Amino acid sequence: LAVYSNDAWADQGGHVPPFSGLHLQVVEVAISGSVDPYFRVDLFPALTPEGFELEEAYATTLGLPANLELRAGHFLTPFGRLNTVHAHRWSFVDPPAWRPRMLSGEGLRAPGASLNLLVPMPFYLKFIGAAQQPSVPPALGEGNTTFTEDTTARYRMLYSARIEAFVPIREQAIRVSEPLAVQLAIIGVAFIVGVS
Repeated sequence: LAVYSNDAWADQGGHVPPFSGLHLQVVEVAISGSVDPYFRVDLFPALTPEGFELEEAYATTLGLPANLELRAGHFLTPFGRLNTVHAHRWSFVDPPAWRPRMLSGEGLRAPGASLNLLVPMPFYLKFIGAAQQPSVPPALGEGNTTFTEDTTARYRMLYSARIEAFVPIREQAIRVSEPLAVQLAIIGVAFIVGVS
């Protein structure tokens, strides 16, 4: 159920309801499974009022040495905390005002590859780098840029990097019979270089 006090605000793209009232936005299924001991495949087909679309489809390695993980396929760009989460998993109804203006209504997703490194530390520290080929028109801000004939392939690529850490601040027992609850500081830095 979506209710807007100003219908002009409702046009945010993606899976945001385009008008007040009860309606179906999207039906999405998550299919995930290990192909063998070395690869996992994730598929996210969706049925929207416009038809069928494949939200994400990628393969992820499971057994690379040195805590490395390689992902290849069509996936959400690892930028910020919100872009990697599908809209139906948000804890709020509308996206922040900046998101549809910077990353398009559907969020930033494109075919490509990413390499992740989980650093062996006493806390969670992960480095993520990705190179993706956005669609035309580009995924960054719908309509912001059009490709011209003289645009080189290097500038059509989208490069992103992300560092994320979960650092324990303190441990405290809520009740004597329960395990310790750990309070975490979530720290992250992300940037994107590519079409603008």
